Amino acid sequence: MTVLRFNIFLIASLGVCCCISMAETPDFGNNWQNAHTFSADGSVVEGSLNTGGDVDWLKFIPSPQYIYAVSCSSIDAGYTDFQIFSANKYNSMIYEITSEESLSSTSFTFYIYCETPAAIYVKVYDNDGDYEISAWADRAFPLDSYSDACSSPHNITLSGQTTVI
Repeated sequence: MTVLRFNIFLIASLGVCCCISMAETPDFGNNWQNAHTFSADGSVVEGSLNTGGDVDWLKFIPSPQYIYAVSCSSIDAGYTDFQIFSANKYNSMIYEITSEESLSSTSFTFYIYCETPAAIYVKVYDNDGDYEISAWADRAFPLDSYSDACSSPHNITLSGQTTVI
């Protein structure tokens, strides 16, 4: 009887181990409010999507007045969709910077000008499989001297001949 109990325990233990190994590790946030924060220093974040509509959200906080490169790669043979969003200055909502980008065993790099330190979000979804994301400050891009307010526009003077068609 002892041998039978041990075998049942072993089979039950193996079943639990199989379930645990199939779980997404790590399981990044499923919405932008719970996005996983990563460093925009060029290091790679590896993730995995499970079947059944899994969505991962990741974010980084940029230094202002830099152009950032964000690289997204689909590792598996399927495709993975990526979208990039930015938070407003109050970090209370986000807006889309890129449209949906489908990747099929390739990678894309997006360049984003970050005038402020508003968080940049990456949404990863569609298809199960592994992916990689990295971001880095590509180059400094200082602010111009022109006003951003419509109430105080910068005047320009046009000279030369104008042709009206």
